[in-house]
Amino acid sequence: MLGFRWLRSKRSGRFVRRIAYHGCLNSLAQVVLKVMSPGVPDFYQGSELWDFSLVDPDNRRPVDYAHREQLLRRLALPRKWTDERAKLFTTVRALAVRARNELRDYVPLRASSPQVVAFTRGDVLVAVPRLTSTLDGWGDFTLPIGGAWRNAFTDEVVEADQLPLARLFAKFPVAILERGRPRPQ
Repeated sequence: MLGFRWLRSKRSGRFVRRIAYHGCLNSLAQVVLKVMSPGVPDFYQGSELWDFSLVDPDNRRPVDYAHREQLLRRLALPRKWTDERAKLFTTVRALAVRARNELRDYVPLRASSPQVVAFTRGDVLVAVPRLTSTLDGWGDFTLPIGGAWRNAFTDEVVEADQLPLARLFAKFPVAILERGRPRPQ
């Protein structure tokens, strides 16, 4: 299995680092969509962290549970995409939102950018980027949200009719917003 030390090596090259970056963004988007879409989310044990193997996980590899428990004890908003906790953080926060909300009907939202998948499920709004390798910034693109929402990943409270995507994804590349939810104490 390849780790981030390999990605930072001089041999990896700019192309591999770029592909890994977009792969990580896609992975975070997949976690959010898997947890927040209708149905029961399905997880492979041991897939909570970045995995650079070239095969699908199959639940036969040994899982380092002690390492994952240690990471859970110091879980916080990752500052860099290379932080091995990024996917674990996303999974934990998304599952917490799912547990505390009644996820009602799936209602697609139309962002002003085709590179965003967005929908609501009751009082939860989900937005993730897509096709990030072709994205050249968010420009003036917006997402219709209407009202006050709290970002489950950044704990920011946002209130707007049209939320700029640059603001939504400024601190974390995926978003789950809860309507009117106060900041955690």
